[in-house]
Amino acid sequence: MTVYENTTTKAQFTNDKNVQLKRLDRNQRDIDQFSRKLSSYLCEPKTYHQFVRFNELKENVSELAHSNENIITELRSDENASARCSGMLQKHLDRFQNFASEVVEYLRDVKVTETTIA
Repeated sequence: MTVYENTTTKAQFTNDKNVQLKRLDRNQRDIDQFSRKLSSYLCEPKTYHQFVRFNELKENVSELAHSNENIITELRSDENASARCSGMLQKHLDRFQNFASEVVEYLRDVKVTETTIA
């Protein structure tokens, strides 16, 4: 798995509601994919430290999915929400980028531990 590159957060984010909703839909698919990956037997923690990180990541998945859904709901419920949600959306995407990096780091750690134990 490669590090997830979020090009939208690097560019200036638009206030176009349709673009924001499409980005959030893609983001939700990515969150679901990370959730499935973390649920895989290949990602089971091998040490206490990994167990703690694993639980934190699982908690972050739930928070990100909930936040993503809240922003989508707000954008769809109000015609003028696009400009108001732009900052909130940018923070959410930044949090997701950090989360994606943490997952990749965790997966590397689990793999290294697995090869060290074997």
